[in-house]
Amino acid sequence: MHGKGFWAVASLALMGAATVFTLAASPARAEAPTLKFGSTTAPSFHIAKWFDAWAEEVSKVNPDVVKVKVYHNTLGNTNTILDSIRNRVADFGWFNPGYFAGQFDKFYVTQLPGLSPKAEYGSLAVWRMYSKNMFGDEFKSVHPLAMHTYPAGSLHTNYAVTGVASFKGHKFGMTNKVDGATISLLGAAPISVGLYAFYESLQNHVIDGIVSQWTAFAPFKLQEVTKYHVDVPLGSSAAVIAFNNDSWNALSEDAKKILTSKGGEYMSRGLGKFWDGVANEAKEQAVKAPGHHLVAFSPAETDKFYKTIEPAFDEWRKNTPGSDALAKEYKAEYDAAAKGGTM
Repeated sequence: MHGKGFWAVASLALMGAATVFTLAASPARAEAPTLKFGSTTAPSFHIAKWFDAWAEEVSKVNPDVVKVKVYHNTLGNTNTILDSIRNRVADFGWFNPGYFAGQFDKFYVTQLPGLSPKAEYGSLAVWRMYSKNMFGDEFKSVHPLAMHTYPAGSLHTNYAVTGVASFKGHKFGMTNKVDGATISLLGAAPISVGLYAFYESLQNHVIDGIVSQWTAFAPFKLQEVTKYHVDVPLGSSAAVIAFNNDSWNALSEDAKKILTSKGGEYMSRGLGKFWDGVANEAKEQAVKAPGHHLVAFSPAETDKFYKTIEPAFDEWRKNTPGSDALAKEYKAEYDAAAKGGTM
């Protein structure tokens, strides 16, 4: 081979090697993180399908930036999901602060009776309060993305109810301390019964009534074991969608922007409206069924009802710093949300 031809071939070979080296050395594009979202319900539940649709909506914004996968009832249950978030078993998840006594006392403002019958407005109110730092450092161990209330709870019985005096001497199933105090003040006996045991306890006459939101009726078939439904709203429990702090901090700014746009008031309102729809449907179906009665108290009897149960919240007021200001702010934010405005 002539020298000129040799150097031409050698030059081409070196160029090819350089190209291969460059391709090999070029870093592969980082794949968008798929975040693990922990829900505590079975995949067949209506709220599970809502979360699936929300995750799909987030993932479609920019799949190269962030995606979300929902894990239903596998990363933690109602009692353990908060630990799963804090320990990064889930990147973020859905939990009810009511299951974690002593950790979210200010957040319990939603449980005050009669303040928030509709979940849409209560959800906006509680999120706006969080945005104003009204809950102090109660959520410092996680990074909240959204918050929602449930429609207000009420009393449901398998016997006739006509007024405040109708509760005396009966046994009521309840799931938390505040409901127990409420039942006691009405002259009834509170029986600690888990939500999953409401049906059997009513069916076997272990209890005569329950404190429950309408949202629990369809999943647990409570319309089959109750007949009278007192249309006087109690308080509302609330839930939080929150990130593990490290998981949130590890996200790119673009990913945070997407999640923030699909969280906050957008997600809070969406969840509230969803639960209102579930409650309204369950209520309509139950009261149309044979033998069911929606019991409406007169204004005087309603006032008597609320005055009777007011001491149930004395302990919360006494032990929660700024409780009066919290109650006032929650009502103001709720009213503003109901009018379509902001505080």
